[in-house]
Amino acid sequence: MIKNMQADIMSGWKIERNFRNSDTCGMEINMDDMERMDKVEKLREKTGVTYEDAKAALDACGWDMLDAVVYLEKLGKVKAPEETHYSTQAPNPPMTQYAQQYRDYQNTQSSADKKTFSDYINAFFRWCADTLRKGNENYLCAEKTGSQMIRLPITVFVILLVVGFWPVVIVMLIGLFMGFRYSIQGKDIKDSTVDSVNDFMDKAADKADDIREDIFNGGNNSDR
Repeated sequence: MIKNMQADIMSGWKIERNFRNSDTCGMEINMDDMERMDKVEKLREKTGVTYEDAKAALDACGWDMLDAVVYLEKLGKVKAPEETHYSTQAPNPPMTQYAQQYRDYQNTQSSADKKTFSDYINAFFRWCADTLRKGNENYLCAEKTGSQMIRLPITVFVILLVVGFWPVVIVMLIGLFMGFRYSIQGKDIKDSTVDSVNDFMDKAADKADDIREDIFNGGNNSDR
């Protein structure tokens, strides 16, 4: 009788243990299903795909969320995130009107400094043309007793100096002792240098007059 009771107890304990094991397995299965459903929902929220696509991606990637997202991107289901560049530098503030004008001036100066050989040649010919124009429009004038006797363009006078410097100088000195006064005249005569030249020629003419008078006065006194 005691053996029969022990057998019944053992049989009941096995049944209860099997029942508990079966409940635990069911809970584990239910917990796995709930966790997977939660991952599917989270993947849907992050990517915006359908339930079927999210579940299929997770299933294909071993239920790894990151791998599932990459998997969906490769299939074209999800648009890859745009690259964002970060910088520790502050954005440049908008330029003021004066800053823009200064920048334009610097650009103009830098472009002006970059001159080619042809630019220098053109500048030289422009200078020659301008000098020739001024030489033809301005004159070396010779006056005597208030009347203009000679009106020679500066260009011609310069050519004469180049061809025969000393003969021209001697002729001008003789003209001073004969009562001639020289001056440079013209519409472009507004330079202090030209004024200084005219003053010098006036002083030279005054000196020549004084010398001529001294010579004549000395000769008259010796005759007496």
